[in-house]
Amino acid sequence: MKIKAGQSVPRTLEKIKGNWNKLTGNLPFDYTFMDQEVAQSYDAYLRWMTTINTACILAIIISCLGLFGLSGLNTLNRTKEIGIRKVLGASVSNLFILLNRGTLVLATGSFIIAAPIAFYLIHQWLDNFAYRIKPDWLLFTSAGAIAMLTALLAVSYHTIKAARCNPVESLRNE
Repeated sequence: MKIKAGQSVPRTLEKIKGNWNKLTGNLPFDYTFMDQEVAQSYDAYLRWMTTINTACILAIIISCLGLFGLSGLNTLNRTKEIGIRKVLGASVSNLFILLNRGTLVLATGSFIIAAPIAFYLIHQWLDNFAYRIKPDWLLFTSAGAIAMLTALLAVSYHTIKAARCNPVESLRNE
């Protein structure tokens, strides 16, 4: 029911309750206000989005730690190769590209697979809203670029450390 602006809400509710009791024979009179229902729905949505955002951040951190560990293992296994390439004149940038090429190829492949799926799911999710935006491919390509940079940052430490070390030390240990 709609209550006119300026009317006394408690008095109006008492009138409605009296009519309710006449019609239903003293069944419980429960009521809520529309603004409270919308606020509760919005609060539940915000809690859900906070949970999803926290899970996404944890997933990104865990994946970066995995990439960091794989990069360390990769450089450790290729220490002799890195030393020989440095002795033969390879620059730090050449070694950086050599060691990170596989990571970039895998990240690009995963983006190519995930972007259309994400585009479809976003459109399906946004169809549930009365007012919605129309996401374009620029959003997804920028997200892919950020993912590539994050992956590169995760693997760069071990790569640069291995590329800048003294080749004599790595060859002597091998």
